[in-house]
Amino acid sequence: MSDPTLIEAKLAKPDYTDELKARAKAQGLHGSVDAFTRAIGSYYLDGHHYNWPNELFAGSCDAAAFGGFKYAPGDWRNMPHAKGYQLFRAAASRHAKLFLDHGMQLLDTESKLPHVYHFACNVIFAEWHRQQAGKL
Repeated sequence: MSDPTLIEAKLAKPDYTDELKARAKAQGLHGSVDAFTRAIGSYYLDGHHYNWPNELFAGSCDAAAFGGFKYAPGDWRNMPHAKGYQLFRAAASRHAKLFLDHGMQLLDTESKLPHVYHFACNVIFAEWHRQQAGKL
């Protein structure tokens, strides 16, 4: 049986869409996340319909948006690359363990998002720092 608190928490997830679009417009960005998620859409494999890549990408964007509100937009880039790589790699490991142990049922206590979304976001950020460190 599902925990009603988890269901309520998932339903109560804040919607940052309007504020994110306003920030993007102010910075000269125009709906790249929306366009990308529409473009990749869903896919069929062995006769089964899957929407997971779209959901995972959108969820990782939600996790990044939450971090932008918790800290500052783009703050994940503003650190030495070796430190950023280690920090986001450790965060990805924590979220991966929680996802593997509990699946989609356990939500992050602060963001109310599934841990797999934070995992995906942290992997992307860690990889960006790793690539940037190689360019120095």
